[in-house]
Amino acid sequence: MRRRSSRQPRIQVGPQFARYDVDHGRRTILKSGEVEIHTMEHVLGSLVGLGIDNVIVEVTSLEVPEPEDGSALPIVRALRSAGVVEQGVPRRTIK
Repeated sequence: MRRRSSRQPRIQVGPQFARYDVDHGRRTILKSGEVEIHTMEHVLGSLVGLGIDNVIVEVTSLEVPEPEDGSALPIVRALRSAGVVEQGVPRRTIK
């Protein structure tokens, strides 16, 4: 899940919350009600690549800052540094 740290409503990740807006160019926008978070591509890709599937990401602005080098490596490093906790329950998968 993603949410703004101002304790706005949560935005769950799923096709129904993602949209493409021609006015904003190439970016992923997650939206629930009036709350939007832009440029989640690097965060989502890093989570998938690390096999993390149950997470809350708090952001303080409309956009997730893109790493200076344009890669997801700084995000991967931050996630690894934070650590991963196995939850001891089976993963739910989309079929």
